[in-house]
Amino acid sequence: MESIDPLAAYRLGLAILLIILIGIVVDIILVSSFWEKRPWLLRRKRAPVTWQTRDMAWLCAGLLAIYLFANTISYLLGELIPGSDIFWPRVIAMAGNTAVYILGCGFIIYYLKTNCHNGLFSLGLRWRSWWSGACRSALAYLGFIPFLFLLSYIGFLLCSSLGIDPEPHQLIALLKQEQPWWYAGYLLVIAVFIAPVFEEILFRGVFYQWLKKKWGLPGAVVLSSGFFSLLHFNAVQFLPVMGLGMLLCFIFEYTGSLLPAIMIHILNNGVFLGLFLLLKSYYI
Repeated sequence: MESIDPLAAYRLGLAILLIILIGIVVDIILVSSFWEKRPWLLRRKRAPVTWQTRDMAWLCAGLLAIYLFANTISYLLGELIPGSDIFWPRVIAMAGNTAVYILGCGFIIYYLKTNCHNGLFSLGLRWRSWWSGACRSALAYLGFIPFLFLLSYIGFLLCSSLGIDPEPHQLIALLKQEQPWWYAGYLLVIAVFIAPVFEEILFRGVFYQWLKKKWGLPGAVVLSSGFFSLLHFNAVQFLPVMGLGMLLCFIFEYTGSLLPAIMIHILNNGVFLGLFLLLKSYYI
């Protein structure tokens, strides 16, 4: 049976506790600093969103077509390769997954540019003052970490009470197995860098802003974050992922740019995958 080095577990527990305590201190500072200025969130001026329900339907249809096309091609190419060697099936799967993300981002940007007036500006991909926004967003993320652990714990308790067995994320399940270094590296690049860019463009840049125009800010934050969490297909992680989505909406509203939200999404995925790899290295 696998076990963990007790000393390593003790050190890791202390490190996590320290991070949580730092996050709580940051929360106290942020609340005391911004409480009297809370209306600023609603005063943020941005370009009006021009895409309508019809445009959302076309975007969803186009993304679905890209997904089906890439996976169909990957499946057909995989069937054409004889033998039991897993190298080429993995390469084909890598190419298919990468194509979904890259073509998806390109399709969204192209559609908004050609069919929606001022679409790219409304999307929020702007470099102006992004660095200061990114630094403040990193501070907000640090303050969010205690809530992230709390939501994870609540989600675990709820699933246990409902008889739902905790299932690891699909990527974690793959990384638990012995993988070639190049394939494991590809999975990390996809999860840490490529997927966050696509998800922020889709969920915060497009979907959230459309919902905000239809339902207002609170409804858009809750609905877009809930849908974002549902698409991760993991019951135990539903609450923490939804909480992360709400934080990313807050960051987007605060900075007026999608780039800090992308940076925080990348940071979050990198931190938790790094934590998993660290835990995995201590198994004896």
